Amino acid sequence: EQIKKDWSTLCWSAKWLFDDKVMGQVVTSQEAIEHRDNSILMKVWELMNEANIIVTHYGNNFDIKRLYARFFQMGYPKPMYFKSIDTKKIASDTFDFTYNKLDWIAKIIGVGRKIETEFKWWAECESGNPKYLQMMLDYNKQDVNLEEEVYLKMRPWMENHPNLALYNPANAKA
Repeated sequence: EQIKKDWSTLCWSAKWLFDDKVMGQVVTSQEAIEHRDNSILMKVWELMNEANIIVTHYGNNFDIKRLYARFFQMGYPKPMYFKSIDTKKIASDTFDFTYNKLDWIAKIIGVGRKIETEFKWWAECESGNPKYLQMMLDYNKQDVNLEEEVYLKMRPWMENHPNLALYNPANAKA
């Protein structure tokens, strides 16, 4: 009764491991105002459906669940099975950092920093401000680049990491 509008996805970004290109989409100004995200959900669903492994930071408890909620609401089928690697979970289970946030870990291992945001960004996005919608997409893309660097540094410490050679088509026998 207190909710004026339910949440929706503003933007997403992703990349294939070792690829320089970070993909992403952001809703239009009108879609942001109306909390509609159907124009951007199909592409992220397709990527998740294609992936064998998805690497996130806190994705098991947030990003993946949120996307699943939107896919379910929109009538999409569940994406094909993928292995999930969550670097926040790895950080919590394996290390005892002062903080397990992506920005902190990236900072202390020397791979970069997140873009700083302010609450104003969210309000501007919700009002459909195209400048802030693009800034949010840029913020997400920087997170994806940082996440790859953190993942690669953590990977030798991960127990039960999948054998990536199994997913390389060059290793397939004819």
